[in-house]
Amino acid sequence: MNHFQLKINRRIAHIHFDMKERSANLLSPQTLEELAQIIDQINTDPKIIGAVLLSNKQDFSLGADVHYILQLSKNMTLNPWLSLNSFGRFSSC
Repeated sequence: MNHFQLKINRRIAHIHFDMKERSANLLSPQTLEELAQIIDQINTDPKIIGAVLLSNKQDFSLGADVHYILQLSKNMTLNPWLSLNSFGRFSSC
């Protein structure tokens, strides 16, 4: 794991997010894949009853990696109606 460290304490998984090479944590395909692997590991361990996701930085995350989003936008055409219409399945409280 490059960006996450898993520690177990009293049956609780503590997942520490830290992109050491950056001043802020960013969500990217790599970090999301790493997190998914840790969650799979936690789900298969019957001794773990809960999990806490933490950051080793002052701010948890500054959002998605802008360079990755720009790369995606060059490779695909977005349909604005598709995005707007997908909200129809949600209801407000």
